[in-house]
Amino acid sequence: MKRLTILCTKKTICISVLLAAGGIAGIFFLTPHGAASVKAAQFLASFAKEFDVDIPRLPFVKNRAIDVRGVTIPQESGELAADLYRPLAFSEKVPGVVFSYGTVFSVKDPRIVKLSTALAQSGIAVLVPHFPDLLGDRVHERTARQMADAFLFLGNQDFVDARAVGFIGFCVGGSLALIAAADPAISQKVAFVHVISPYADLASFAASVFANAYETEAGIVAWHPSPQTLSVFQQELLELLSDREQRILEQALVTRYLSDDAQETLSPDAQRLWKLFRGGMLQDMRELLQGLSDEFQETARLRSPKTYVSRVSAPVFIATGFDAFIPPTESAALARAFGKQAHFARFSFLEHVDPTGDLPLWKGVWEALRLWKHLEEVFVAIVSPIR
Repeated sequence: MKRLTILCTKKTICISVLLAAGGIAGIFFLTPHGAASVKAAQFLASFAKEFDVDIPRLPFVKNRAIDVRGVTIPQESGELAADLYRPLAFSEKVPGVVFSYGTVFSVKDPRIVKLSTALAQSGIAVLVPHFPDLLGDRVHERTARQMADAFLFLGNQDFVDARAVGFIGFCVGGSLALIAAADPAISQKVAFVHVISPYADLASFAASVFANAYETEAGIVAWHPSPQTLSVFQQELLELLSDREQRILEQALVTRYLSDDAQETLSPDAQRLWKLFRGGMLQDMRELLQGLSDEFQETARLRSPKTYVSRVSAPVFIATGFDAFIPPTESAALARAFGKQAHFARFSFLEHVDPTGDLPLWKGVWEALRLWKHLEEVFVAIVSPIR
């Protein structure tokens, strides 16, 4: 009888502990952090399935139905085409993101499609505008204005909760998304901005590109930027010159030669650009950039997210990794500029904005946990306005 009483007591204790644990877990998942943890797990599951990343999969989360269709965003200067990824398995209004990609050739780039699909399957509407400049390998502040228009369009959809709309940006698109988030028309409405491998300051970025180096606290680090990054910078700088000087320098870049006589016919800005294009020490490149005319300085200022930090109200999330397109120090500098407003993380599985599967199992598990924690903070910013 005594043994039976002890067994019953133990069973009662076990049941009580399980009920208490279940109750605590239930309460936790009703909180913003709990809901964010679930959302992060759902997204990580879809992300792992969409991308060939060697991190632990979460097979218990099923693919959810989504709808992908073309839409048009009204603007003052006409209409902007876009692709809208809509979650279908949710009865309530869903959060939304404007996808601000980098310089790509098509919005059907597999990385854009896969990430948009993963986000939509985890219950987030995704708007992918067809930004003409980014699709044409150009970086211009007018794209930030188009991003602001896209933000307002997405928030007006009847299935989107306008309180939980933000930006996700890659590379230069991430930098422009931060500029868009500072737009007075939307700055108080943006719920979050998440960017991967952005630049902070266009002038410091350019100096690193032409010097093939960037500076850390430990000293100067050799760096080899991608040919695309170099080409984009050359083209953007050339377009600020006269047509005649553009043609001269474009030809000189092809032949890698410009005679002294030809150089003497150029304006001071064009002469400095030619020296810049030929490369040199990091400090020399900085001085050449600082010596350019006010028009160049103003252009760099308008296209640098660091200029707009004080006007961004939303929480900012910045991630980076190994990078041949933008020095990782640019992301770190941007995080420092935002201070406590920014959440900064560096992942070893990221090569620019692309996940890589070349990690040992233990490293993959650790990085997956870090990514989940990072995403949890992002989803807190997403779900908090709704609750």
